[in-house]
Amino acid sequence: NRFLAEAEAAAQLEHSNIIRTYEYGESEFGPYLIQEYVDGGTLAAANRQSTTPPERAAEVVSLLADAMQFAHDRGVIHRDIKPVNILLTADGVPKIADFGLAKRFTVDNDLTQTGVFMGTPSYMAPEQALGHSDAVGPAADIYALGATLYELLTGRPPFKADTPINTMRQGVGQEPAPPRQLQPRVPHELEVICLKCLQKSPHRRYESARDLADDLRRFLDGKPILARPVSQWEQVWKWAKRRPAAAILAFTLPVAVVIVVVLAFVTSNERRMRAEEQRRRADEQRQHAADNAEAEIEKRQVIEERER
Repeated sequence: NRFLAEAEAAAQLEHSNIIRTYEYGESEFGPYLIQEYVDGGTLAAANRQSTTPPERAAEVVSLLADAMQFAHDRGVIHRDIKPVNILLTADGVPKIADFGLAKRFTVDNDLTQTGVFMGTPSYMAPEQALGHSDAVGPAADIYALGATLYELLTGRPPFKADTPINTMRQGVGQEPAPPRQLQPRVPHELEVICLKCLQKSPHRRYESARDLADDLRRFLDGKPILARPVSQWEQVWKWAKRRPAAAILAFTLPVAVVIVVVLAFVTSNERRMRAEEQRRRADEQRQHAADNAEAEIEKRQVIEERER
């Protein structure tokens, strides 16, 4: 069951930024789990009053990324990272809790079957939202870390709709609003890091949680980050893949307009040329008639002079 799965997953992860599990088992009253007590509340509660300063947000997520790299190295994926599952000590040290949805990706007997949705919609990677459990790996945790960073910076998750299903649809089919659009004071480099984590395709995110942590530390140290912003052409291409019908219309409509303009120009030009040709022929006919009339007059004058 999931209780034992959480206990087994958490028990093997002794890290300063992961809640420690001291003991677990079953008693006459049922299963039990003894874990570290953390009294600073959740990261969600700390971020509720106002957004977290960018440097603090980068520091927190870098520590969480280090912790998840530790878990990934031991074959454990969390699959439900979010601010409410991050506990804070009295002096603000973040610790990842709630491994109830954890999956050991080195073991085949996963409790989740393909097609079953596991996680929290606003923080679920697209492959997770689609129920592709076989495709859910460490990259899904990197996505959730990016979603957590996004919420710390902006005060809201990257996707939040009226229902969980609509939220998952947004996560699968839409791009998140850039953090700086919601909070202009967010540093550009931190926005780039955050959006790289939230890429739809797993292979376009950071290759590992360690790489994410390293880039966040580069930002904190004032060094150039390795992540690069998505180019405008990439944005257009991703939009076209998600909205093929609209893309076809958007790209064919200008072409159609050009064709119509060209045809109108050609037709107008042909009409103008025909009109000019008609005027030229009419002028020639008038000149020919005038020449004939003048010749006829001269002929009559010659005849009259002879008759005299």
